[in-house]
Amino acid sequence: MKYIKINTIQNVDEFSFIEKNIFLIKNNKLFLSNILIKEGDFSFFGIYNKQQLVFDEDNFHTLIYSSKGKLITKIEEYALRHIFTFNNGNSLVGGNDGKTTFYGIYNFTKNKMIKRYDNLGLNGIYQVLNDNLFLSQNNEKFGVFNFDNTCIWQHNYSDLFGSNYKGITPTNLINIKEKLYVCFGRTTFCIDIETGNIEHTYKDYFSVAENEFLYGLKPTDKRTNFYITILNTTTQKIERIDILDELKKHNIYTDQNFAVQNGLIYFKQSMGADVARIGILDPKTAKLIWKYDLPKGSGQVGSIQVQGDRIYVHTQDKTLHIFEKQKNTIA
Repeated sequence: MKYIKINTIQNVDEFSFIEKNIFLIKNNKLFLSNILIKEGDFSFFGIYNKQQLVFDEDNFHTLIYSSKGKLITKIEEYALRHIFTFNNGNSLVGGNDGKTTFYGIYNFTKNKMIKRYDNLGLNGIYQVLNDNLFLSQNNEKFGVFNFDNTCIWQHNYSDLFGSNYKGITPTNLINIKEKLYVCFGRTTFCIDIETGNIEHTYKDYFSVAENEFLYGLKPTDKRTNFYITILNTTTQKIERIDILDELKKHNIYTDQNFAVQNGLIYFKQSMGADVARIGILDPKTAKLIWKYDLPKGSGQVGSIQVQGDRIYVHTQDKTLHIFEKQKNTIA
């Protein structure tokens, strides 16, 4: 497998893509690839039905563009951030009317606010689980609520993680097939979303999900091993692949933030401006199958995103690097 760089775009503050169409915010200008759409102060507010929501901060409008960059709708009443689309076509949004922030149910087809919520959950919505339930958390606990704001169940973090919990809110709460995986430190709990019952406990840490698999990428405390850990949530089988020798061989110091596609690990390394790099690891062989050293001066790799046959890498110097897989290479 080999990727080639197909584009380098500088001065990128934010980017968003719909299939292979790339929206950019650069120097107070909104672009579709290299085509200027509009000047002003903008932020991306999510994607709905392959349409890009853009907040126009100068005019306090929500602008909705097609994937080809055509303005479809201008919403003047609210700043709306798309969160989730329900099966009936309505959307959960985060809203601001210029005076207050709120959650709401909005119909983008009719441009109509169906319902507003002033408060939801423990501290707002962390993640929508399905059409009926959402996950909420604060520094002490987390729980599942319905959209009538009734608490279905909740757990205290200190009860789960004991003395290891220091009041830092865990950010890895992963929903797979009506099970919630709560990861903190080197422990993960599997909790039934409907009942709140703890079904499994693992002495491993996971941060990325693909299909029914959970993936972790973490060294042991003394760095005597560096494991890719894979949990099959259907069979409950855990596989640990030690890649320390392979990382040393190629002088790689991978971050623990990564992406997964088709079972391959797309990693990033941010050990300073001179050695920032990205690459792909194959858990099946425990081998590096591709890597790319970013230009000196790139700074840290802020994010790596994989979509189809493309990799998008945004670096600290506000450069967006776009790579595409060469044809006739093994997926």
